[in-house]
Amino acid sequence: MNTQLKANSSLIGLILLISTILCSIVLHWNIFTQDLSGSHIWRQSQTQWNIINFQKYDPNILNPRVASFNYDNDNLYRYEFPLMQWCIGMLHRLFGDAIIITRMSIFLIGCFSLLGFYKLSNLLVKNKIVAALGAWALSFSPVFFYWTVNPIPDNLALCFSIWHLYYVFIYLEKKEIKYAWIAALFLSLATLVKLPFVIFGAAAIAGFLVQLKADRFQLTKKKIIYCTSFLLLIIPAAVWYYWVIPGWGGNGIVKGIFDSQMDRKEIVRILEYHWKEMFPDFLMTPTTLLLFVPGVVLFFVKGHFLRKNSFVLLLPLLMVILYFAYEINMINVQHDYYMFPFLPFLYLAVVVAIYYAWKQGAFHKVITILLLLGISYQTYQTTIKRWEPEVPGASLSLYEHQDALINAVPEDELCIILNDDSQHIFAYKIRKRGYIFWADQMPVPWVEDLVGNKGVKYMYSTSRKIDEDPAYQPFFKQLLLEAGEVKVFELQMPTSKENRTNKE
Repeated sequence: MNTQLKANSSLIGLILLISTILCSIVLHWNIFTQDLSGSHIWRQSQTQWNIINFQKYDPNILNPRVASFNYDNDNLYRYEFPLMQWCIGMLHRLFGDAIIITRMSIFLIGCFSLLGFYKLSNLLVKNKIVAALGAWALSFSPVFFYWTVNPIPDNLALCFSIWHLYYVFIYLEKKEIKYAWIAALFLSLATLVKLPFVIFGAAAIAGFLVQLKADRFQLTKKKIIYCTSFLLLIIPAAVWYYWVIPGWGGNGIVKGIFDSQMDRKEIVRILEYHWKEMFPDFLMTPTTLLLFVPGVVLFFVKGHFLRKNSFVLLLPLLMVILYFAYEINMINVQHDYYMFPFLPFLYLAVVVAIYYAWKQGAFHKVITILLLLGISYQTYQTTIKRWEPEVPGASLSLYEHQDALINAVPEDELCIILNDDSQHIFAYKIRKRGYIFWADQMPVPWVEDLVGNKGVKYMYSTSRKIDEDPAYQPFFKQLLLEAGEVKVFELQMPTSKENRTNKE
């Protein structure tokens, strides 16, 4: 009888998990073929440029590139290790340049995140139906739902981090050293893909301390191998960041709050935003809170089945909170994807609430299912608007006349591009690389250098201050296209400059 119930539970859990993925596919259906747009398009464009450059120009995984050649006349931009971007770039090489390939690849990463969370939840609560319902809740976290089809490396880092947690717990349960090596591998990959996710290594540290206490603080061979697996496999990430961080310049992520000029009033404003909006409306929904709050209470009051593992959950959660405090100046109020490390812990609390509701009988099960359906409806209604065009520092004309702008200039020509405060969006929308300027800042000698020495033949401009200034007119051979706010010029070296060069 127990075997039959277990089999039924496994089947229902699998059906629920597949239903979650299918439902997400349906709700994202129109987005899969939509070009990049919406919130944080600057970060999406930067990531997509990494992918395009791997596909078309340089397949060396050590050479992630963006569109801008402004710095040292090169477009190399080594930041996080570009594992995700390179893999998707290779898929583009095989199947062609289509945004659906990028979006479907990111979506598959999200599916593996949900699978990892399902397995982690089931390992903790020993109930596959509850675990599958927890995966449903996570899939409709507004921030997860939005980013699970948008290109940022944080998606892959979150996926690896969830699997790291799972293998730490399965090692503690089965005591087989192979699981420690797998956990270490996932931690190393998560860190490579995005440095802040190294904080999930606190779960491995907590696991070691739990073992040490259980064995009365005796350092056995197995514990030494356990530590060795993590120390060895984190080396590639350490080497990568040792190499690239010196080139980050003024990037505030490294120094965090210690590189910030924020005063107390500003910090309070950010904390209030996260309390009132980020946590209830982006990481969760108001309906999710009806499960999350009881879940937190039940974890501490009745979570006896999790107590032996609580330290392995709470230590990395503490590190996530400290990470938030350290990077508060960078996270501010706009970088919702910087909050990904909170997701596994928030939704494990939701799993705890579902677990106890599921034990109470049919009425509580119905209420739980209605709440979970409410979460999906709420998330879709509020998140679908986030894919509407957003052009920080660029122009809406890039969306309205994109095809004409792409075709106005030969594909691989380097161009002058202005204005684009983001340094990524304008170039991505017109599919051109080159020298990108902003705030109407492009002195005449720079144009002379780019046209005369760098061989730049074309310019895209939304700056009437620049392209209507008489000082720049000698560089314009002809106006190729005027599309909304964007003008496209063919450039030339002024005759006076050419004569001077011949005399010399």
